[in-house]
Amino acid sequence: MGTGTADGASPRGKSSGKFLIDLRMMWMCLQASTHWNSIMNGPSRELLESVHQFPGKFVFKAVGRADGEFVAGIVASVRTALEQEFDPPFETRETPAGRHIAVTVVPWVESSDEVLLVYERIREVPGLVMLL
Repeated sequence: MGTGTADGASPRGKSSGKFLIDLRMMWMCLQASTHWNSIMNGPSRELLESVHQFPGKFVFKAVGRADGEFVAGIVASVRTALEQEFDPPFETRETPAGRHIAVTVVPWVESSDEVLLVYERIREVPGLVMLL
């Protein structure tokens, strides 16, 4: 541990830089927690409306276990959330080892509320590892 005073200054009156490093670490943690919150809870209504025009297509990406039921669960959750009679357009991509599968679903949505509802329903699908 270096020598210094309680305010982060060195005995010679120059900043030791520790305070600045601590601020940078706190900022990085805040950014990470905000990003993590967005990943875990989905985007906020305000963010959606500021970067996306409704109505229109919206891209949902989900990664989960390649157990044969995951893809059907994701597609069904989107169809149910949007009260559609048909499956929305989707694509799948399996990892090289075959343990996980990514599902990209691109339905037509009318509002940010519909997007948030879809996120809520997808999070209920068993085997979900990540949702973007």
